[in-house]
Amino acid sequence: MRNILKFLSLLIVAFALVSCGDLFEFEGETSDLNKITLDRHTLYMMAGDTYQFSVSFEPDTLRNKSVYWMSNNVNVATFENGVLVATGEGETTVTGISIEHQCVDTCHVVVSYGWYMPENYYPFDMVVNADITVNGQPLKEGMQVAAFVGTQIRGIGVQRKFFDVTYTELRIYSPLKPYGPNENQHPLETNAEPIDPEKVVFRVYDRDSQTMYVSSETITFDGLTHGYPSNLYPLNFK
Repeated sequence: MRNILKFLSLLIVAFALVSCGDLFEFEGETSDLNKITLDRHTLYMMAGDTYQFSVSFEPDTLRNKSVYWMSNNVNVATFENGVLVATGEGETTVTGISIEHQCVDTCHVVVSYGWYMPENYYPFDMVVNADITVNGQPLKEGMQVAAFVGTQIRGIGVQRKFFDVTYTELRIYSPLKPYGPNENQHPLETNAEPIDPEKVVFRVYDRDSQTMYVSSETITFDGLTHGYPSNLYPLNFK
């Protein structure tokens, strides 16, 4: 009878410890955890995209490898059943917290809406017929290309084929006449200072890997056609 009472007492103590959130250490098991690392620390996404993080543990010998996920701004990105879902334009920091020992790692997430041109285009345009490579490889399916002036999208890449030549056509729009600073003024102001020609930068978004590539060079908006199927304009991204 005394042994039974002792066993019941141990069960009550164990239940109390578990209820308080304490963990049991059993002989032969290791739960020392020094660090967790997310597979990505910067992530670019389009609204509606999803991403599931991979996590490594140091040392890799703990019992419980569960991770609690949180986002600083759920209007930008949130977690559903452990999967990150991009919900709206903006930036946020997402955090992974190990259940054991509460080690933390974070990832900066940038979300934008899908790239598209508004229906009312600007009145002036130029064309870039480009041969695009990303890390030395041709543009692949799932990659999107766009031209920007600052944060404004001014053109969307369209895949073209001329005989056996495949290339990307970017028709880029501007509110400014492509005649140089002495003939460009702000359309809503009179007697304003001349405006310098706009500088166009190109971006490639890889939807499969949620990676953004930005061209290292810009091109001045000049109203001309740059590149032809026989001599394409090179755009290299790394």
